[in-house]
Amino acid sequence: MMGMKPTSTSIIELDTELELKHLVEEQHHVAAVGQAKSVHRIAQCYFRPALAEFHADEVPCRISVAGLPLSFKATEKQRRTLLAILDQTPDPTVRLRRMDTDWIFTVKGLSMDEGTLEFEVQIPQEEGAALVPHAHQALDKVRHMVVEEGYLWEVDVYLGKLDGLVVAELENRNYTVFPPAQLPAWAGLDVTNDFRYKNIRLAAMQTGDVQALLNEVSPRP
Repeated sequence: MMGMKPTSTSIIELDTELELKHLVEEQHHVAAVGQAKSVHRIAQCYFRPALAEFHADEVPCRISVAGLPLSFKATEKQRRTLLAILDQTPDPTVRLRRMDTDWIFTVKGLSMDEGTLEFEVQIPQEEGAALVPHAHQALDKVRHMVVEEGYLWEVDVYLGKLDGLVVAELENRNYTVFPPAQLPAWAGLDVTNDFRYKNIRLAAMQTGDVQALLNEVSPRP
């Protein structure tokens, strides 16, 4: 991987993701998704960082994964964000998401108090489909976009090996107040800082692993 150390760039000048993450317990599933303004099917997969080659010090920047070049247009802010991610960690999270018909390539840095540095671009469908066989972890879910008290929550109902897990996420979208003073009634245990609920960790889990997590919240007799 190639990258150039950013000089005096502040994190507030880069693309960052700051979020809340809450479990939604089984008895509240219907209430959480019942008023969704839109619903999206998501399949996402993860790649070993060693498969990715970054040329973020070039303008425009270039990226290839498993030897396959990606086509995208990155802004200068995105390029600087990618440089900062590469400087921050030698093993960033490298993810591909298919959301309905869109293919989105993402590189994430480490989680910090100020948020997580995130480089995200849309790539052509044919390039995304060609990358999928090179992934080593994957998951599927249905995302429900739910508005509560002026906040847009992403309520993810996981499928397949993660069946039974429902997680609600709220990203800081320049809200005047964040986090909200009042959480939705269906928002359960706060797992924002629990690394086990990061999607890259969930993608690596087996059926028994996620069931053990669910039993921690709602122990079965």
